[in-house]
Amino acid sequence: MGEEKNYTEAEIMSLSGLSRQTLFNMRTGRKSGKYEYQPKLKTPEHYMIFGRTIMYSEKGKDAILDTVQKRK
Repeated sequence: MGEEKNYTEAEIMSLSGLSRQTLFNMRTGRKSGKYEYQPKLKTPEHYMIFGRTIMYSEKGKDAILDTVQKRK
């Protein structure tokens, strides 16, 4: 599994190709045709990436933000 690393929103956008609106939708639990969004979370300070999973980290507590699995 890779090393844990914190990413800023801009870095996530660059690495994943996701838009700021898509990341907002992930945080608020909105749905679109391309991605499934799971929990409703406050604006994160950092994200973590494990493969294609984006993690949310706040005060040491981690929660899955979105698995970023495209629907087929």
